[in-house]
Amino acid sequence: MNNDIKRRDTIIFGNYNPDRYFGGCARTDIPAKTLLKLYEEGFVNPDECQNESPTTQEFLCDISGIEDNVVFEIYAIDDKRDDYRVTIEGIQVGLPIDKRMLFLRLATKYGYADEFHIWEDDNENLRLRAWWD
Repeated sequence: MNNDIKRRDTIIFGNYNPDRYFGGCARTDIPAKTLLKLYEEGFVNPDECQNESPTTQEFLCDISGIEDNVVFEIYAIDDKRDDYRVTIEGIQVGLPIDKRMLFLRLATKYGYADEFHIWEDDNENLRLRAWWD
């Protein structure tokens, strides 16, 4: 795993600021392309998962081709702790109605999450949010 926290935090937050960590943990939402960058640079473990969530690798496979429509809810653990890492704890997806079959596949796969919501927004896009405790 890449232990360069300054580089990692620059990718995630835009800069390194150790004061953003409370109890060694910082939470934020990131676009899928940011997660892909973290993956490419070795900052996320492909087999990591939050309790019963899909693994990082599964999430990346699931969103292939729709990266611009996905946001991940993550937490980052700082390098002062033994469990330094980035973990996905939630996903938000918004797809146009013509992608409803893909949307239904994702909704079925993520429907067991600890928090799960689907809705249609004002622009008739299908949206989901899944979060694992």
